[in-house]
This record gives sequence, structure tokens and C-alpha cells, in this order.
Amino acid sequence: MKNSKIFYILFLIIVITACSPFGRLYKEQSRVTLALPANRRSEPVEIAKRDSANQPPVLNFTFISAKGDSIPVGMSVEWDSIHKENLTTMALDEVVVSAGSTRNTAERNGLINVEFVVTVPKVLQQDNWMVNVRPVLMRGDMPDSLKELRFTGQRFRELQERDYRRYDRYVEKIIPDSANFYRTYVNYRSFERYLERLKWYKRRLEKLWAIQDAKKRRPDPLLLRFEMFNRQVIRRDSLLKEYMLKNSRLMIERQQWQYDRALERVNDTLQPQWSGLRERFRYFNHKWELRTNYQAGELVTRKKYFYDRVSFEPLRQAEYRLYYVRGVDTVPPLWLTAERPDTVQTRQKSLANFSEESIFAYYGLGDEQTGFTRSKLPLYAYHRNLSDSLQLHLPSRKASRELELSRFDSVTTVKHYIDRYEHLRSVYPQYHLIRELYNIHPPAVRHAALQEKYGNWIAHINSLDSTNLVQKFYNTQKIARNEARKAMKDEKYHDIVRFPFNPDAELDTVIYAADQVKFLYSQKVPADENSARMKVYVVGNVLSGNGSKYPLPKSDTLTYLVSSMTKFIDKTPRYVRKIIARDAEANTSVNFYFPQNDFNLNENININRQGVKKVKDLTLALMTDPVYRIDSLTLFATSSPEGSWLLNGEIARKRAKSIRDVLAKEFTVLYDSLSVGTAVEMDEAGNLIHREVKDEIPDLPDLIKVHTVPEDWDKLRRLIVSDPDFKGHKDAILRIIDREQDPDRREWLIKSQYKPEYAYMLDKLYPVIRAVDFRFSLSRRGMKQDTIYTNEPDTTYARAVEYLEKRKYAHALEILRPYDDVNTAIAYMSLGYDKAALRIFEKSPQTAENKYMQAILQARLGNEEKAVRLLLTAAEMDGQMKFRANLDPELSELVKKYGLFKEEDDWN
Repeated sequence: MKNSKIFYILFLIIVITACSPFGRLYKEQSRVTLALPANRRSEPVEIAKRDSANQPPVLNFTFISAKGDSIPVGMSVEWDSIHKENLTTMALDEVVVSAGSTRNTAERNGLINVEFVVTVPKVLQQDNWMVNVRPVLMRGDMPDSLKELRFTGQRFRELQERDYRRYDRYVEKIIPDSANFYRTYVNYRSFERYLERLKWYKRRLEKLWAIQDAKKRRPDPLLLRFEMFNRQVIRRDSLLKEYMLKNSRLMIERQQWQYDRALERVNDTLQPQWSGLRERFRYFNHKWELRTNYQAGELVTRKKYFYDRVSFEPLRQAEYRLYYVRGVDTVPPLWLTAERPDTVQTRQKSLANFSEESIFAYYGLGDEQTGFTRSKLPLYAYHRNLSDSLQLHLPSRKASRELELSRFDSVTTVKHYIDRYEHLRSVYPQYHLIRELYNIHPPAVRHAALQEKYGNWIAHINSLDSTNLVQKFYNTQKIARNEARKAMKDEKYHDIVRFPFNPDAELDTVIYAADQVKFLYSQKVPADENSARMKVYVVGNVLSGNGSKYPLPKSDTLTYLVSSMTKFIDKTPRYVRKIIARDAEANTSVNFYFPQNDFNLNENININRQGVKKVKDLTLALMTDPVYRIDSLTLFATSSPEGSWLLNGEIARKRAKSIRDVLAKEFTVLYDSLSVGTAVEMDEAGNLIHREVKDEIPDLPDLIKVHTVPEDWDKLRRLIVSDPDFKGHKDAILRIIDREQDPDRREWLIKSQYKPEYAYMLDKLYPVIRAVDFRFSLSRRGMKQDTIYTNEPDTTYARAVEYLEKRKYAHALEILRPYDDVNTAIAYMSLGYDKAALRIFEKSPQTAENKYMQAILQARLGNEEKAVRLLLTAAEMDGQMKFRANLDPELSELVKKYGLFKEEDDWN
């Protein structure tokens, strides 16, 4: 029974294999093979373009080695291994076919050229078949797919094209998005008629709105009368207040006069022997002064009259002779004078001269006032001097009482009249009664309501979006059908096109070969850290027109050994000088919640408990930090700007003290636990060791400092500027904060003028301002100086070297550019910046590796002679460079062209 079951299974496999179009392939295990191409002269690297496309001629020169040996370069010479000498010969190029599976290749500009030959045998070439070849590149254990190759038969290609034509016919039924949507899916004529009716309806509403607006603006007589009454009340009130203030000012002046008179009486301590004589003498002296001034003034007037008459008499005589005798009609000039000697007039003029000072001195009106006057009455005869009749006299009780009674307070006087003003204003309605309308419905209110209704209708029409309106006229069935076709586009593509084209394939062609097909596959792949050794193999399948598939067996594996400039990386570590400061800071911000009118920190509230734990955890981490120790802790507390500035300052101070007390209690427990743990240790044997604790753990409760700010407007301003969600009048609020000096008025202006913005600030920004900031001042343990200098490895440079080793040249160059060393030159060289790399190599120490890389760069730039000389110098300094030259295409070309290092081949 068991043998018969096995027989049936084998028979079924044979039948399926015989009926399948790939029966022969399964039987013969046909596959696509891989092989390395024959060695051929690789194309020169196109870094520096030459003036001509032709190859430069072979140069003939002689290289002198360091030992003094002459080596001909460029001449047709051959090394005689028997006689150990160069012989001039004619050499022909030989084509060598590689039969191995390993090849050396070079990395240039971050790319590696992968070349291999794909061979498709005759048995895989049928008209109704398509061969898909997928090369796989292995870098370490990571596979990387290369571009696909497709070899298609004629009938299979026709089948593909027929499927695409069917799919194109389906796509043509889909209306594209570039088509005019409204002309395609919308009943446009009905939509236009609807818009026209809507336009005329809007015009009617605007007309009605204008009519109601005109009616609303008509003044109400009752309101006008009330406004007149209100203006009169305001005027009477202002006049009454002005009158009371004027009376207060007059009363203050009267009180001041009374006080000055009483003070003068009190200060007048010199009194005559007879109390009534002082006032009588003052009266006599006053009368004497009036009489004397009158007499002196009369005498000065008479003297001046005679002086003027004597002085102008000659002028009058000349004027008389000129105008009345000669008959001249014009007025003579004022400077006209008669010049003739007149002894009488001269004598009269000299007698008319006088001095006002001498006259007043004669009458005793000078400083001493001791003159006499001409008078028949003794009252005006002389000035009375009271100096001999005065005596020191204390002020009387009446004068002192009058001084005390005359004392006054101007503020009290003004307040009295202001109170009088307030009393009159409250008693008489004419000074305070303001008339307002209550519970009435004037016509303007009704017209405003109608106008608002029409305005709302107009606003609704204006808010209508044509995009939303036109949706009422959509042909929804047509849109749904087209959208369904677009949604099924990809599904239809997979159903109709069974064998799609591959636009990213390296090759997709129809084959007509009578024998096997060979294709030279060449692709440049980016280098990475796993590119030192790469492997390539191919997989794929063969597809038939009826949908059958034959998986191609895996081909042989080709190995590529990649050479790059990373061998010459300088791995010498670099060091940088680092400045270490003794002092440092650690900051944190914590929000605490205090109920209204409460200053004690309630630890039962969750947010307060979390805040205390946050500060405690940070303090524990800093107290046990092996590098830093805590010098002090400063607590910065502030209040948000709502409320009075003075009250907020008191609130901030009391709440900060409450927080400090709670933290001091927590820090005391923490200090005790850490001190015990630090002072007692256990050795390996399990014994307790007690040691003295000096300054290892700071006593933090004694180091807490408190700093409070009533209202932190600077922090609020920074929050407003940096908040992207703050909407509204941000600039106006910032101007109020900058210009207004009074904090209470500043907060009132923002609250009254910008209510939405103030509500946002109250909800979002004020809690941030109320947060308590903790600043820990730290210092390094055991460090005495403020700063010290130390040398540490340059981790940035080491990271750049790591990038170079991983062949991430662009990342490495970003870091290495300022260093300008050999590794920088290698990064430049690997990215194709040959001149920049050559500049660095020329000023670097001239080692064999340096000379070798200069030779590569000179070869790239087209300087073959310099390249050969540098290569020979490098080989002379290090013999390994002769073998390295075969791995780099720039130098291997020169080695073959000029026949270098042939003696090494003979010895080997």
C-alpha cells in the first residue's frame, strides 16, 4: 500500500512536469551564469578634463633614484633577468581573459564600479518567455539588490503591449483632474440663474438696510432735551466747585494775613517807654516824609524848568529870526543852535544847573533822614527818632493768644469748602441730577432692530461660498462613477497588465539571438563600511505567456576586493585643551498651588507634593554628586500681576517663607540620612568602619536663600513675545508694559482694554509666572583655583576618523575641514576635490604614503611625469607601494604604459 502511494505521487509529478512549458528547464536545471569580464584597460577617471580627447603621448625621461641609479621611463625597454640589465625592445599589448571569480577593484569618489558578464543560455530564449535576472550584491551579511535585467521574447512583448493597450482604454474613460470640473460635472446654466436671483435679492436687502439706517439716525427730541439738561447739570456742578475753591483760596489768604499780623506783633519785642508814643511818632514821621517829598519835588520841577528855559533860549531866538524874519515856511532842524558868545546867558545857565541828589539830601531824604522842612507847623518840621525811647518788651498774653488762634491748616480749609460743595451738590438736584431713559422704546431702537435683521441677512448672503452653493447643482452620479474608476485604477492595472514593464531595469529588451546572449553589466554603487569585500550572484525567474513561472537557480558567486584610500588614514589620536571652571549652576522651576488668601504650603495637594519631591530628588542627586558640591540654594519667588503690587509683594514673601520652611524640614532629614551613610561604611569582612565627615555633605538648610519679586513683568513680557499661540493685540500690550511705570495701572489698562488677551494671559501665562525657580550654586570638590586646563582626547576628530573608516566622506569632511591634515586630504581626495587634497599633501610630511597619494592626484590632474616620479619615489621609500600601484587604476595605467616595476615580476 505504501509503495503504491509513492508510485502515484511520482506519477503525478511526472505528468505535471511534462504538461508544464518549463519541464525541460526543471529537468536540466538551466540557469543564468555569471563571469568576470576580461581584463581591459579601464577608462581614466574624469576628474580633470584634458584639452584633447586623445591619449597623451608616452613621455621619455630618466628618473634618478636616491641611490644615484638612473631609471629610463617611457622608453621601450625590457629587463634582462640573467644579465640584470634593461634591454630596449618593442612591446605589444596582450589581452588576458580572466577565468577566476575574484577581482580587485578600486573605490573612487565614494563609488565602486561593479562589472560582470551575464550569460543567458539558448534554452531560456523562447518567443513567449521573459527572463528576469536580479543581481544581488552582498556587503557582509546585508543583501542589496542591483538593477534588474529583462530578456523578452517577441510574442511575450506583444502580449505585454496588448495588455497595456487594454489598460489605456480603461484609463481614457476616467475624466482627469485637469478637466474643467464645473463644465463637466455641474449644471452650469441653472447655477448662473440662481446666482442672478441671489444678486437681485441682496440689492433689495441693501436698500431696506439703508432706509432703516437713515430712520435710525434721526434724533429723538426727548433724548436731545435730556442731553441739554445733563449739560446744564455738569456746568452748574463745575461752577459750584470752582466757586467753593475760590472761596477757600480767599479764606486761606485772609487766614494767612491774620497769622502774619499776629506773628509780627509777637516778634516786635522793642517797645517804647510809652505804649501810645510809638504809633504817634510813626504818624508824625509819615507826615514829615510826605511833606518833605512834596517840597523837594516842587523844587526839582522849578529848577528843571529854569534850566530848560536857559538852555533852549538861543534856539528859540534863532528860530524866530529864521521863520518870522526871513519868512521860511519849513520847520527848522532840531540841531539848529545859535553860536555866539553871551556872557549873560552863560551866567544864567551856570546858575540854573542843579542836582536832584543834593536837593533831596538838603531836605534830609537820604539814608539818615535828619533834615528840616519849611513849614509853619512843628508837625512837619523834623523827623522823630525813637532809638532812645525803646526798651525790650516780651509779647503779651493777648498777642500770644492771637497767634495761637490765627494758626490754620490750608488742607482743612480746602476740605471744609469741598465738604460744603458735596453737601450742596447732594441737597440740590440741579447740581447732580443726570437724566436717563429707562424702560422706553424709542423709534431708533425699532429701526436699529430692523436694520440689524437686514444686515444679518446680507451678511449671510455674503458668507455664502460659491463652492458650497455649486454643490447643489452637482451631477453626483457622474462624479461617483468617475471616482470609482479612479479608485479601481490600480486594481485594474494589476488585473489587466499581467506582466508590467520595469522602467528602472538596467536592460529590458527583446532578444533575437540564435545562440546564448552575453551582457556586460556595469553599475556604480556607493561605498560604505561593509564595502571592503563584496559578493555578487544572480537570481530570477522565467515567465511564460500563460502565467507559468520557473525560478532560476542561484548562480555562482563573484567576489570583489575593494581598495580605497582608507588604508592611508592616520589613526593617531588628537588632543584638545579644555578649560574646566570651578563654579557651576543647576536650575529648575516648580509650580506650587496656594488657595486664595492662604500663605501656607499644603503638602496634601498633589501638585505641591510632586513639586517638593522634584526639588528633593534634584537636591539628593546634587548632594551625592562625585564631582560637584552645593554651595547655596537660592529660591526665587514671584506673584502674577493681578491685584495690588504691594499686596502681591507681601504674598510672594510669605509664600516663599512657607516653601523654605517645608524644604528646610525635608533637607534636614536628607542631611541626617546622608551624613550617617557617609560616616559609617562596611569593609569586605563585614565590619563597620566609622570615619569623620567634614565637608563632604553640605548642611543645605543653612544654605537656603530667598529672593522675592512682587510682580515679574519682565518674565511676562518674555512669555508674550515667545508665545506663538498668543493672538490679538500683542504689540499694544507690549507698549503698555514698556511705557506705563505704575504696575497697578499697567495691569488695569491691559485688563480693561484687551479683555480676550487678558483672559488668555490669566489662564496660560500667569501660572508660569507664579512658578518658583530654584538655583543651586555648585563648585567642584577639592578644586582651589577658579579654572584649570587639561588635555583631553578630541572626540570630534575621532568621530570624523570613524566616518572615514565607514566611507562616509561627506560627514567626515564637514568635521575635518578646519584641521587641514592628512585625513582631511583623504576626505577631499575621496570626494573628488583633487586640487584641495594635493595642496594639503604638499605641505604635509613627505612619507611614502604621502608621495603615493600625490602620485594618484597628479595622475588624475593629467600630470603623468610628476605622477611617475612621485610613484617611483614612494616605491623607493617603501617597496610595498609597487604592489599597491596595481590596485589603483590611475597608477596601474601608468605602470602598464611606462613598463614600471618589471624586475619585480621577473623575480616573482
